[in-house]
Amino acid sequence: MTVLEGDFVAMAETVAAADAVAMDRVVCCYPHFRPLLEQALRHSRQLFGYSYPRDRWYVRLVVALDNLRRAATRNPFRSAVHSVAAMEEVITAHGFRRTRRSASLAWAVDVYVRGAT
Repeated sequence: MTVLEGDFVAMAETVAAADAVAMDRVVCCYPHFRPLLEQALRHSRQLFGYSYPRDRWYVRLVVALDNLRRAATRNPFRSAVHSVAAMEEVITAHGFRRTRRSASLAWAVDVYVRGAT
């Protein structure tokens, strides 16, 4: 395993492809999910898995309150809750099919396989 620190979208061209790409609580930390997912999917030869905050009113409320707290303390970081349907559209457009979804009250985890039916 190789760990690289930095903005993956900015440094994607320097990162080698892998059989599997896993993103645990990453997409919520990135304001624009499309370029992040597209680069991750281009780098995944077979499997792709990621976790994300569920697109529910109560999750959005908690994230909004947390972002307000950050703004009040001059912390520039913001979290985001992205549309699950829009993210899945990007993933399936890259030839992946979902094979598993599990969820808790606030989080969901999806696993995709390239070309699976």
